[in-house]
Amino acid sequence: MEQLQGEAMNLSPITAEALHLTGNSKFLALRRLFPLFVYHDFIYKINHTEKTWEITCQWHFSLPTLTDFLPSCTITVPHKVADRLRINNITAIETFLFQIGLMESISYWKSVCPLRYVCSLAPIPTTAAASWQDWYFNGLGEFLYRNNISINSAELWTYSPTEQVEISCPLNLPDSSWHKVTALSHFALTEPVDNGKATAAARKVLIPVGGGKDSIVTLELLREKERYAFAINPTRASRDSIALAGIDEEHCLFVQRRLDRKIVTLNQLNFWNGHTPFSGIVAFYSLFAAYLAGIPYVALSNEASSNAATVAGTEINHQYSKTAAFESSFRTYSCLYLGAAAEYFSFLRPLQEIAIARIFSHYKAYLPYFRSCNLGSKEQANKWCNNCPKCLFVSLILAVYLTPQEMRTAFGADILQNENLLPDMAGLLGVTPVKPFECVGTVEEVAYAVCKLLNRYHRTEQQLPCLLQAAATWIAAGRCSLLTFTGGEYVYAGPDLQKLQPAPFLNPEFQEILQNKMKNLEDEHE
Repeated sequence: MEQLQGEAMNLSPITAEALHLTGNSKFLALRRLFPLFVYHDFIYKINHTEKTWEITCQWHFSLPTLTDFLPSCTITVPHKVADRLRINNITAIETFLFQIGLMESISYWKSVCPLRYVCSLAPIPTTAAASWQDWYFNGLGEFLYRNNISINSAELWTYSPTEQVEISCPLNLPDSSWHKVTALSHFALTEPVDNGKATAAARKVLIPVGGGKDSIVTLELLREKERYAFAINPTRASRDSIALAGIDEEHCLFVQRRLDRKIVTLNQLNFWNGHTPFSGIVAFYSLFAAYLAGIPYVALSNEASSNAATVAGTEINHQYSKTAAFESSFRTYSCLYLGAAAEYFSFLRPLQEIAIARIFSHYKAYLPYFRSCNLGSKEQANKWCNNCPKCLFVSLILAVYLTPQEMRTAFGADILQNENLLPDMAGLLGVTPVKPFECVGTVEEVAYAVCKLLNRYHRTEQQLPCLLQAAATWIAAGRCSLLTFTGGEYVYAGPDLQKLQPAPFLNPEFQEILQNKMKNLEDEHE
């Protein structure tokens, strides 16, 4: 067995050879060598402290003949808001933990993309397996594209319901407070959950908070609701945002999620690595948290812009698990298999990113604290790196609505002078066909922002920063289809980006909140 020992691994010559291949050759070679991924079982315990209830779970996955994975998590629910009856509903707890494990497993499965997915804990119904097949294929769309892997969804992920696999490394109980689950009597919650939408609980809403402008806008616009904050491995920025929004610790539900570090070792050895659908993980955890606290609504902050493909002319989308398509699919799945425990929807779905930036610009207290940079928003750094496409995009759309001093307060530097970002600027503006693989908005939004900024500089006769100078050059050369320089000013020829977009899953009450806010902004503008 090519078993990991700490951070070392002795690979067979044939495996080492496969790891030096690329694209489909590597994909097929690894599949032949490691044809199975196994979801064996999981253990969990429920702990009650003076202030909180904690549910800790550890899952057991394996790639037979290669290694085992033991990721874990702890879900913390304040005692004041926890629903004691639900926490004592062991059937529901185990069903949720099992389903979360299915989503967690994608991070480990993708290291070799095995032919078959084996899970004997509970038979996965055909319709549920179809959902997982879709989520793996589309959620790993960027991964497949960037690694030059060509395959269809039916071949990528195949559920194997009857295959028997010997457990090489049994998952042991640390002590008597833990429970081990090796089989479930059913795959789904068999009875619908009373989510309380017809009672006083209907005012409660759980808001996942990442620390960026989008979730801050949701926190602020839903102040009239009874707000609960949710975060996975909360960063300093997310904690700051929650505090500034006036939400105390008794209304915070957090998850500490721990990856098995063996996946890092595999990545270093050149096994497959790449983007996974993190927002899909958020979906399962947030629904579970809402269930535990009896909260009827989970209000995401995914915008209309996330529906746009990253690669022009394809359906490949870095943000697939933020799209309306995933939202629809997960809502259906929740109704079928998770008792419709809460209504999962994106509150900001009718808005483009540029409209969200416009709203966010009114909440200036957050400027020193919000973060959206994946490189710089780690707990240790908590900053904007000012050297990545995410920093560039957020800077562009906010610069339309903030003063130069406010931009310096937020970002600490003038990113538009960073010539290293010229390729990213070209991708964001549609000069090149592939946008940066980041959570960034549409070409139309970038064109709109660039138009506003160029006209501002043009009117004041200021020298253009290098990235805007590049944009002006591309426009003059006819490389930006949405922008022209006509009659002494730059003209944007794209769609109206302040118009509310269709959002079929947003109920009228929440829709009205957004409509009123946008109307107020228009009235202020007039």
